[in-house]
Amino acid sequence: MRPRSVALFIRSREIRIFAISRAKSWYKEKVFCSGSRTSFRYDAALFFVLLNRLFRRPDMELTFDRGLVALRKSCSVGKILGRMPTKQLRFSPHSLPAAVRKAVVANTWDDYNDPSSFGEIYNFKFGALPEQATLPVVPWTDTYWPSQESGIAHRWNSRTPEDFKYKLYTQDELKNLTATELKKLSPAEKYDIFMGRFDYPIVRSEWLRTSPTNAGWEGLCHGWAPAAGFYTEPSPMSLKTESGIVLEFGSADVKALLTYFNAEYVHTNSYFLSQRCEYDLDSMPEKGDVPECADMHAATLHLVLTNQIGGNISKFFVADVDRGYAVWNQPVHKYVYQVISNRNATNSSAPGTVREVRINTVMHYARESSPRWESHKNDPVTYRKYYDYWLELDANDTIVGGSWESTERSDFAWKNALPPFSGYFKNLARLYALSTGQPDPVNVTNPIVTPLLFKSKHSVHTERVGSFSVENYVASHEQSWTIAPRGAKTIAITFPKFSTEHNFDKVKVYEGLDGQGALLAVLHGERSSKTYKFDAAAVHVTFVADRNGGGDGFRAVYKGL
Repeated sequence: MRPRSVALFIRSREIRIFAISRAKSWYKEKVFCSGSRTSFRYDAALFFVLLNRLFRRPDMELTFDRGLVALRKSCSVGKILGRMPTKQLRFSPHSLPAAVRKAVVANTWDDYNDPSSFGEIYNFKFGALPEQATLPVVPWTDTYWPSQESGIAHRWNSRTPEDFKYKLYTQDELKNLTATELKKLSPAEKYDIFMGRFDYPIVRSEWLRTSPTNAGWEGLCHGWAPAAGFYTEPSPMSLKTESGIVLEFGSADVKALLTYFNAEYVHTNSYFLSQRCEYDLDSMPEKGDVPECADMHAATLHLVLTNQIGGNISKFFVADVDRGYAVWNQPVHKYVYQVISNRNATNSSAPGTVREVRINTVMHYARESSPRWESHKNDPVTYRKYYDYWLELDANDTIVGGSWESTERSDFAWKNALPPFSGYFKNLARLYALSTGQPDPVNVTNPIVTPLLFKSKHSVHTERVGSFSVENYVASHEQSWTIAPRGAKTIAITFPKFSTEHNFDKVKVYEGLDGQGALLAVLHGERSSKTYKFDAAAVHVTFVADRNGGGDGFRAVYKGL
């Protein structure tokens, strides 16, 4: 339902607009008061663009009365500027001229780009921020395990990988393979064998998640990037499994498992800045002015670099270095910047600006490479991006805004906590220790119990036949179900409808009650009606949508067999 009116208030460096929500026959106002700045230059375009960001719906259209008279009333900690009835004027923010959109949103960061929401206390004083900094250890390089090559089920060490169709060996057949033949197995095969699972749950799950028709950029870079920064680079190692099979793991094999664990198996909370662009800017360059494709705010990027890599924090973060729809997550480890010019504040400067400085920055990050048996410890693979932007400073030398000069920009940035090895991947701690020489690697003892992450939207089904669904979901939707039909040995789940955002919004099926078992299936995108059978007495199903957009959702019918 379209809101009948909106309320506006202003605080330092930020303008927020909140809709009037409907409750029964009454409209309730949701307003947060903060700060003291109350002056602003009214522009109808301003309200449309910022309200659009609030709802995170780029296709949403709202109506306003152009003849707004600003009324002020006191708030305990700030000021409110009156209401605006939603009548007469109707248009979408995307119908605004690009120059208007740029003028409205270019210089002051919004909630999506607020540096203070990145989980750290940052220094905003320009003169106190180091002009260059490098982390002590460069994140290691590896492939991003492309989806079109079957992810970590890819037999990277074989000249004939036969992706998606190779034979899965029985336990007896494995014992008759030579050491050379065993070395050619995929990382997923090796880990399943190490776990004594000759039904190969990870291999089969990867074959469901990936497809030879996937785009070339799709893969597990969202797992590789944090893993490369978190963990010591693995070296080749070997071990004898409980079934008597001697497995050799190359550096890339262990990296693949660390990558997959972070990308697909475990779910951790993360800090996120900016928005993901959902347009192909090569074919639709005009979409570069859409707010989510204007990319990370210039001042936000500068503050994250100089505080996160420089200063006392000295921790890597992950940046998407591609402006368009494709996502290339890279772990950032170094930057250098220099001031190349100065100017006075302009009409479009952020409130409080007294001068602007033009900055040239070089951002360095680890880059993907082909998988290999030996590590890259002596030859790390890195790359760099060059950025050109303005920073806006107030009378106290505080960074209050900024704007881009270059078209080269980072789309978004994020980071998360180091997850403990848990569930089916708890024994990955042993492989990691053997491959790094660390007998007691950190964070390997405390399991993550998946249901706790979904406690508010978790349900348990014990009937022999039942259903569950997610319909018309929005961004950041999270939900889970435990399916444990009484007396069942096998569970069949049919999806008569399945439509989620490809590659980003996923249904995952774990073996067992609590999400600590093997990952049996990862489903996403558009799928025709199909039944999946799982040889388990219970499964734990999760659905997680990313921060962008939403989708139609899915319907599932299960049956205990």
